[in-house]
Amino acid sequence: MADAIPTDIIEDDGVRVFRSALEAVQFAGHGWEKTARSAAAWGYGGIQLSSFHLSPKELVETDLADRVNQFLAQLPGGDGEGPMGLAGYSTHCPMIAWGFPEHPGSLALSGLDEATMKKVAGKPEELRKHMWENVVQFIPEATKKLGLKGTHTFIPPAVVGGIKDLEYAGALVPSYNFVPTHGIPDLRNGEIVKVNLWEEALKAQAEKLKPFFDLLEKHEVYASHEMHFDTVARGIKEFKQALEIMGEQAKKLVYLGFDTSHAWQGESGLQWIVEGGRLIRNVHVKNKVTQAGLPLITGNPNWSDRGMQFGAADEGDLPIGYFLNCIVSHSDFVNQPTYRKEEPVGKIGGRDVYIKWAIGEGEHPTMSQVTVAKEYATTLNRLCQRRYGEGFKVGGTQG
Repeated sequence: MADAIPTDIIEDDGVRVFRSALEAVQFAGHGWEKTARSAAAWGYGGIQLSSFHLSPKELVETDLADRVNQFLAQLPGGDGEGPMGLAGYSTHCPMIAWGFPEHPGSLALSGLDEATMKKVAGKPEELRKHMWENVVQFIPEATKKLGLKGTHTFIPPAVVGGIKDLEYAGALVPSYNFVPTHGIPDLRNGEIVKVNLWEEALKAQAEKLKPFFDLLEKHEVYASHEMHFDTVARGIKEFKQALEIMGEQAKKLVYLGFDTSHAWQGESGLQWIVEGGRLIRNVHVKNKVTQAGLPLITGNPNWSDRGMQFGAADEGDLPIGYFLNCIVSHSDFVNQPTYRKEEPVGKIGGRDVYIKWAIGEGEHPTMSQVTVAKEYATTLNRLCQRRYGEGFKVGGTQG
């Protein structure tokens, strides 16, 4: 009688790093429960809710945070890896409305009802006061009550004071010297001295943000800045320079939570990983398509005619699979928790790994938001199933 064929096989001994999650701010009008159920049905394992879904004040003053987490714990994740998780809390829109109330888009970003808008419209200081008293001061504690270590936000731009119409950060780091900000002569106390308006504006903004930073520190949470036009920085070099100028408190509390489609200025999401290193705290995976010969940023109201468009998962210049591999392989990125009390999600090559979620965020000029969201879920789930060897090390695999 022939011997039985052995049934043992070689098993995969790798480590799975990521789960997929949906950045849900585009679905804020549907409410947090419906949006979470939809995200699970589309295939996501987690969801990043926003302050438009969850009022920071209500999170602090009621049991809303407990209800959110209990609801998600009972909702099976669409990726088949357990219940839905809370992948983040996005508060970027109200931070601009508070930190830069002069911005013409601040009312749209405020999340206020029409009656309140009428009271504060055209009155920047009243808008700023209202946003602080009713929204912004609650963000750090609300983030902690949700069980999160940080909030995904915009750090408002540094605005050169006293120079009419220089409202945007883009005016502060110009390509041409006819809008000078660095080392220019100015009259100070009766004397002509050379000043750095960019540095002065950043220091002033850090002072303006101090009440918020103090609350972040008190509740031991951080702010992840999403680089974007009309924020304090739109590229990784500028962001690192800004943190240095803003001082030690900003350097301790402000990190990078980036959207890969926002590399408008010749940089890339891959470059942000290499240069951002330990600063990176969370990642929105969103592709972009650029059309040669057209301006990337333009006032053309027809999005599909612009030189830069957001793309579906399989459209654009971001190789998503390679991008996720770069995240895993970057030693600073996987080994730098903000607070050492944070628990690692696993180990690679003996190093603790703290990054759990690959957060999909899709927008498109011609496809529906739901279609794009579903496509990102399918792509991310396939890539998140990849396993990396226990002995993984930069520049090699096991051994």
